[in-house]
This record gives sequence, structure tokens and C-alpha cells, in this order.
Amino acid sequence: MRRPEQGPAAGAWGAGGARGAFPARGGSCSASARLSAGQHGARAGGSLLAAAAHEVRAGGRRAGGVGSGPGGGLAADPARLSLPSLGSSSRAPPAWRRWRPSTPTPTCSTCSRSARRATRTTRTPRSSASVSGGRRPPPLPPRASPPLTGPPPRLSPPGYDCPAGKGVFEYAAAVGGGTLTAARCLVEQKGRVAINWAGGWHHAKKDEASGFCYLNDAVLGILQLRRRFDRVLYVDLDLHHGDGTGDVTEVGLGKGRYYSVNVPLQDGIKNETYYQLCEAVLKDVYAAFRPGAVVLQLGADTIAGDPMCAFNLTPEGIGKCLNYVLQWQLPTLILGGGGYHLANTARCWTYLTGVILGKTLPSEIPDHEFFTEYGPDYVLEITPSCRPDRNEPQRIQEILGCVKGHLKHVT
Repeated sequence: MRRPEQGPAAGAWGAGGARGAFPARGGSCSASARLSAGQHGARAGGSLLAAAAHEVRAGGRRAGGVGSGPGGGLAADPARLSLPSLGSSSRAPPAWRRWRPSTPTPTCSTCSRSARRATRTTRTPRSSASVSGGRRPPPLPPRASPPLTGPPPRLSPPGYDCPAGKGVFEYAAAVGGGTLTAARCLVEQKGRVAINWAGGWHHAKKDEASGFCYLNDAVLGILQLRRRFDRVLYVDLDLHHGDGTGDVTEVGLGKGRYYSVNVPLQDGIKNETYYQLCEAVLKDVYAAFRPGAVVLQLGADTIAGDPMCAFNLTPEGIGKCLNYVLQWQLPTLILGGGGYHLANTARCWTYLTGVILGKTLPSEIPDHEFFTEYGPDYVLEITPSCRPDRNEPQRIQEILGCVKGHLKHVT
């Protein structure tokens, strides 16, 4: 999602809680690992795969969920943007029609612009008729623009990471609709686990797209779950921090103070250390917060080989953290997130789907259209790199002690 911040900490994960009117704070885990609560189908094995478009295609292509819902962030709809018409005539303005001030322009730049707008003169075209004293053509009548139908859409300035290209509105609506559909299935008790691998857009704000996220479907899903469950725990294991979080001392504001838990991590963390830390934090968070439902964001940019080059995890390590949450036997909404090595992202989410279903998947990648993307080994497993783990045990214990102290204030 968002580009990694430059600084000593590579990542973090956080947890926060939503209770009543408490605001939600998001978190993430990868170049940051973090857990946060309150913010952010086909049936098989007792799990409901309810996100209407969670197709994990080889090569890492992500499909959006089917459906639409109100956006937690703003998705720009290019189809709704209209420009004033130049009129019914297709003839271009004549060359002799020009704008120029008829009086000396003031020295003030602002006044100068106003003067140029207010004054218009025409210039005789350079033709034989004008040289010989022919008549000047009459000025054209002003061209009226068609009236706008309805208020213009409220759009944030386009960012380098969220371009408003063709089809982006439909795609964002499908992703948000998929998460809403999955959450409704949990609210209506149609299953205990619902998945939308296309979701997990945790950087978008209420009225602004950000960090490759056109709307915040994680928040939309939580708001839907709040219709039935008083407390929703949001656990974000993406590489990047959710917006407004990052340091272990950032615990929320106002009534939401202490309902956000952040665990910043350094580069190179491996499966064993990551799971031990995840288990220790989630155990205390669960005991203090007592959630009624869980939203779990599982970005794959923590996996070894990802272009972010931060963490050194494998799908097996993420799967152990997922299994720990599933043991709570709570309604759980599973979302995707980051992941920029497409084949490894598909490998990761395929493996995690097997964990949710309690199925052991074969190692060999089946033959399909994008089979060559999985070379050179063509297997489901991912081998970690040899990069060093920069997370010192002493620092991890300090973070855990700080988290335990903050959780004492959660009621």
C-alpha cells in the first residue's frame, strides 16, 4: 500500500479496539507489524468465502468483489466529470479573435489578471480585405455552457499513487462491495469466516484516496459488523503502518485512547520471532478487549522476496498467526492488502485459504495460463532469504512491556 517510510524502523503491527463511539485506529505489520481494533460465497469446510470477488489468479492478479456500497474513502468517478461544452458549432474560433488588455495593466499581479479578464478587444485579421480597408467581421456571440446536472463530485487532488484512470471507480466499488458483502454474511450468521482477498485498503481516508487505496474497505467492513457486534478487533499484519500510527507510544486519542496497540519492528524478522511476538500481544489484547468479532488484514508484502525488501517471512509464518486468531472461534473477516511480488502474493493467499479451510494443499503449482510466473521452482512454498534479523531480543521485550502497560487502561 503506502511506500515504506525512510527511517530506522522497517515496520510494525498494531491493535486497537472499537467499542460504542470509540474511534478506530488502524495498524499494520510488515516493514511494520501491527494489530489494531475498531477501525479498520462459497461454502467449504465450514468457512464462508463471501467476498464476491476474491479470485486469486496466477501471476498475482487481484479481482474485486461484486457489489457496491458507500465508500469510506472517495473514489473518483471519471464518468461523472464533465467539462463545459464549446457550443453546438463545431467551427473553431477565428484566428483574429484575441484577448488583450485595452488599458495599461496595473503593477499588481492580481489586479493585472482581473484587468485582462474584464477587457476584451478584437484584432483585424491580416488579410487583403483588412489592408484595403474592408469591414471587420462582427464579434461572435458568447457560447453558453450547458447546465451541470447535480452537484459536482467532491474530489481530492490526484496523487502519484492513486491515479483516477478509466474503470477505477467500478473497481473500487467492487472491492468495497465485496468487503461489505462478506461482513453482512457474518452479521447474518451465514458463516464464521468470510474472505475478500481483494480488500484490505487501509490507507484511504474519509474523503481522500491514499497509498494505492481508493476507499477504506476495512472501515466499511467494521462499520457493518458493528450493527451486530459491540466490539470489533482489527488486526493488521500488513508490512506498512496504518495512517496515523507507527510508534509504540501512539495509543489513540480522546475516548479512543489506549484502544490502539502498535508494535514497530526492524528489517529481517523471521517466522519464529514474528509468531512469538504476535501470540504474546494478541493474547493480552484479547483478554483486555474481549472482542465479539475480528477483522484480519493479511497483506503479503511481509513475505521474503517482496520488492519492499523488509521482512523475511513465509506463508507458513503468517498462517500460524492466522490460526491463532481462528482458535478464538469468533466471526472473522479476512482481507488482503499489500503484496508486490505477484506470484508470491498468490502463493501466500492460496496457502492461507487452505489454512482457513483446514486443507493441506499440494506443493506443485497446477498448469494454467500464468504457470511460467512461478518459476524457477514452480512450487507453493517460498524460501526465506539470508538477510539478517535486526530485531534485538531486548528491544522486543521493551515493546511488550510497554504494550502490557497500555492495555491496563482498556476496560
